[in-house]
Amino acid sequence: MAFCVKCGAEIPEGAAFCPKCGTPVGAAARVEKRDHSGIGGTLILVGGILALIFSIAPFIFMGMWGRWTGWMGGMGPWMGNMPFNIARWMMGFIIAGAIISAVLGIVAIYAYQKVRAGKIKSGGTIAVVIGVLMLVTMNWLTGVITLVGGILCYTSE
Repeated sequence: MAFCVKCGAEIPEGAAFCPKCGTPVGAAARVEKRDHSGIGGTLILVGGILALIFSIAPFIFMGMWGRWTGWMGGMGPWMGNMPFNIARWMMGFIIAGAIISAVLGIVAIYAYQKVRAGKIKSGGTIAVVIGVLMLVTMNWLTGVITLVGGILCYTSE
């Protein structure tokens, strides 16, 4: 049993046209394309800005911790009896993560600029890649926001 793609009426076997609206049988259904680049671009921008803000936070906390403990002279209650070298390694990883987060945030803002310039597909592709990299580097919130924005832009027409 076939139905018309335009009006939904039942079409009898062997009919060439819909008896109700006259649409040819076998006519392809028109799919309306939607433009989600506005909200997608906004999400990409928000993800990039949050990544930059979150990349600054570890330096603020390290500064407060350094003043409180005398810059690694005393480990304080956060580090307990942890050896000095392990604490330095941890600080190195925190700094590296902050730098990576800042770079990914800057590239996300660049992807937003591409979307605003009308290059929606390329901006969306960049944002999808950046969103995945943010997720891999444990920037969960910014990664999800940027990834969703990139997918919305990439699927827009």
